[in-house]
Amino acid sequence: MNLDKIREQIDFIDTKLIHLFNERLELALRTRNYKKKTKDASREIEVIERIRQHSNHLIEPDFAEAIFARIIDESKRVQDRQPRLIGFQGAHGAYSEVAVRDFDPAAIPIPCRHFKDVFESVENGEIDLGMVPVENNLAGQIAAANDLLVERDVKIVAEAKVPVHHALLCRREVDPESLRFAYSHPVALAQCEGMLARRGLEPKSHYDTAGAAHTLMSDPQLRTVGVIASKLCAELYDLKVVEENVEDDHRNSTRFVIVSKDGIDKGNKTSILFSTPNTAGSLTDILRIFSDRSINLTRIESRPLRGQPEQYGFLADLEGGAQTKPVAEALALLERQSEVFKVLGTYDRYEEPKS
Repeated sequence: MNLDKIREQIDFIDTKLIHLFNERLELALRTRNYKKKTKDASREIEVIERIRQHSNHLIEPDFAEAIFARIIDESKRVQDRQPRLIGFQGAHGAYSEVAVRDFDPAAIPIPCRHFKDVFESVENGEIDLGMVPVENNLAGQIAAANDLLVERDVKIVAEAKVPVHHALLCRREVDPESLRFAYSHPVALAQCEGMLARRGLEPKSHYDTAGAAHTLMSDPQLRTVGVIASKLCAELYDLKVVEENVEDDHRNSTRFVIVSKDGIDKGNKTSILFSTPNTAGSLTDILRIFSDRSINLTRIESRPLRGQPEQYGFLADLEGGAQTKPVAEALALLERQSEVFKVLGTYDRYEEPKS
């Protein structure tokens, strides 16, 4: 080991510490629903005493106490700001986080391991909103997210659309010409086959695009590995951008819905779930409810209802808010004729930014 190698390891540890401090602050923000005020003197004493007990070898207890006292102060300062928390599935740098940042730059993106964790955290008040991908224009529906929209007690309050532009990333100290493998989610790998073939990279599946970037940051031995992920991951994990826009089809985009514990009572778009009797003409009868009132359906898709074998429901988006007379009438009639019925939310439709 030489001086450069030692400093490289120090830099690596410093980066990990920053990520751990950030994770600690995110968890502190999620405690707000479980306590009446930010300051909790007994908990602060408990933390400091535990830190002093675990301080050994080169770390003096007084030094450790000073560090954690400052961390606790910063945690209280951030909590007192009462920022809006928006949960998303995946690791930091996921395209869902890109959607959160576009939707509300002032909000704090909160990573959740699974889709169900996003919904549960919204339901129990740990976070204010959830950013949930529902369909990709190339890959289709995101089934797990749509199932939870149907099953959980949340409402759609907004929608967003994010272009998916993949980037090839590697560690900063690595020569891109030495790369032999590319880690990423299987869907992202499939969307970048042209670049992989051109660069002679062997694809390796990973559970998540941003998770692949985190793995690369965390293992200095991965010197022949690149990852396909968002450009945001390069910023968050101190990685080098080898090539941008490496997807085969640049029209790639994902539609997201933003869910809340409480819905809103106005908007120009409504999403619903309904099912019909398994009889000839039943769907036609349902659709006539909308056509008779000049209500346009912008999407209708069938999907199996989880836990109800051989029964299918229809997810539909329609123009108009549930507060308007034609839509309110249609929904009331639809509820009477449907075996399963749920208004997923009324909200304003996403408008493409003007160039």
